[in-house]
Amino acid sequence: MVGFVALVPMVFATYKAQQAANLACDDPAGAQNCSITPINIFWIILGLLIWAMALLGFYVELFGLPPALMPVD
Repeated sequence: MVGFVALVPMVFATYKAQQAANLACDDPAGAQNCSITPINIFWIILGLLIWAMALLGFYVELFGLPPALMPVD
């Protein structure tokens, strides 16, 4: 819950920074960056992989490895 509360000021700061960047580029509506490009998709997939690895690590720390993945002595 604390993480979600901490997210509010971060989202607000990012929103204000994006507004300032749009104004600096003389594009207050943000029309130049309103579409998803192939590089955006690359970064989204990379971010999802990082989150998946973090969640997998969290799961392994809580519950351990499944027996099928345990190292053989």
